[in-house]
Amino acid sequence: GVALEATGDVERARLAYEIAAKSGSSESVAASQMKLAVVAYKDKRWADARTLAEAAIAADPKSVQARYVLGLACFALGDRKCAGEQEYQLTLLDAQRAADLRKLISEE
Repeated sequence: GVALEATGDVERARLAYEIAAKSGSSESVAASQMKLAVVAYKDKRWADARTLAEAAIAADPKSVQARYVLGLACFALGDRKCAGEQEYQLTLLDAQRAADLRKLISEE
């Protein structure tokens, strides 16, 4: 999936991530869900990105990338409370990522 995404073949990357999400360990499922969330976010499918990021967090609550994507998706959907909660959770996990999200969600 990663190689396909890097070449811009987002649809095939999404399919590869979906297959991986269904067939791996909880760690690989979390990673695949997170990658699917990123692809959905890049495609401006905010609700899908949110759902997928939430699934990744359910599998791995300490996933910094999934919390970051969830914060971005929530912000894009207009859910400031959710975006703020992810920013707070990120402060506990990765101060720099929290600062990055804070900057993005406070620009508007």
